[in-house]
Amino acid sequence: MWSQIVYSLLALALVAGALSLYATRSAKAVDAGAVSSYLLAGSGLTRVSVVSLLMSSSFGLNAIFYAAWLGYAIGLWALGIQLAWSIGFLLLSRYATKVKSHRSLHHLLGDDFGKVTRLVAGVCSLVGMMYMIGWETEIARRTIGTLLTAGPAQTPPEAAASAGLLAIGVVVACLLYTVLGGLKGNALADKVLNATKVVCLLVIVAVLGRAASATPGFSWSGALFSSRDSFFTYMGWFGLATNLVFNLSWQFVDASSWQSVIAGSSSKPTDARDNLVASAVAIFVMPGLIGTLFGIVLHGTENITADNIVARASMIGAATVPVLSVVCAVMIIASVMSLLDGMFLASAFTLIVDIRHPSQSLMELEDTPLKAEVLLTKARLAIAVIATVAAIGVHKLMSLLGVSVFDFVYILIITQISLLGPILVALKRKRNGPVAMWLPILVAIVAGFSSAWVGTHGGDQRWADAAGSVSALSSVALAFALSRNAKATTERSAL
Repeated sequence: MWSQIVYSLLALALVAGALSLYATRSAKAVDAGAVSSYLLAGSGLTRVSVVSLLMSSSFGLNAIFYAAWLGYAIGLWALGIQLAWSIGFLLLSRYATKVKSHRSLHHLLGDDFGKVTRLVAGVCSLVGMMYMIGWETEIARRTIGTLLTAGPAQTPPEAAASAGLLAIGVVVACLLYTVLGGLKGNALADKVLNATKVVCLLVIVAVLGRAASATPGFSWSGALFSSRDSFFTYMGWFGLATNLVFNLSWQFVDASSWQSVIAGSSSKPTDARDNLVASAVAIFVMPGLIGTLFGIVLHGTENITADNIVARASMIGAATVPVLSVVCAVMIIASVMSLLDGMFLASAFTLIVDIRHPSQSLMELEDTPLKAEVLLTKARLAIAVIATVAAIGVHKLMSLLGVSVFDFVYILIITQISLLGPILVALKRKRNGPVAMWLPILVAIVAGFSSAWVGTHGGDQRWADAAGSVSALSSVALAFALSRNAKATTERSAL
């Protein structure tokens, strides 16, 4: 099995690398605008490419775990949560024109509120995205380690070592084709990776569904239609509120999603909006619906938890279809690669443009061939450094603290969702004078982490469940209060 997984990784890496080469086949000497072409594909991507990139950011390994676990625990009720995620794209589509008029999420904030807000927001996004890179890699390492342990060939220590090497291989492969082709290369590679994930997931659901049908006592009605009581018992009101807030608002604060939308062609005024609407539909089906079915076909299976559901599915299915373990591993590899490549580029953009040059636009930074060449080199170096620090750093942190990677999910949620208030104000308002919108971001971070700390150390888990909501609401409330105050001050000054 180990050799089959390695061959699968090599095959996916070779295909992705070849597509990245193809994407850059017509590249000439570096000229002004080259960085925009590298990081934003020259804002010329087709709808299929944009949808594929947005699907990649919503169809990572953790998203599969999340959808499958919800399907296992509460059946089709899970689609309500998945629907909220898709609605987030529809909500952002209302502001598609304003999104397209800027070069990044942080550029919007800097344009409206100044370089300090852009800098603070950029740091928060970078921390969240780097944790996402390490988080996704660590989940893959642990899951593949469990798959290898299930086979007779490797002991647990050997499997852990092999899984660690494989995780490094996935990051390196993804790093190489991303550095090579930029967003154009990723757009091509992700189409293949997404297709691979969909085929693998359908095969897994079909095999497990057939096995479930043959299991005595299995009830399709019971698996599909859990009672409303089970839904609220599992989620809890605080957990449900945070899930809805997170799902509805995430596209507003995710720099990689903005990057994909901005990279789309705008031959028609409605193109950006239509790209987001098409993405909402596609993502509801994959991974929303299919991922939920993955969990439903495991209904009633014992010893399943939120972090072992894919490994347990592999073990169960491999009893009748031995190759299913390899199918699961290929799905894992494709999921991680297609998520990481977008995170690499969004993180590099945030670091070299929004954080390093918060008072300048990308156009100003690349207005001559020499400046563009220097910035392009920095972008590629930034991708390599970010990938290395994130993948190794999170693993070392988890090993040092002796905790699960899921225990620090608050870092991912709170640091980025704290941007929600300023972003909503920037999207909705007309300029009414300067506003210190870095303040709501910092207040939201303190409020969110305080809630998480009270929940984990104070004995009331509900506050930990609600940490994301506390952060989002704090950010929105203070941002709109500051905006109204600035508007009132401007109106009084005009009298």
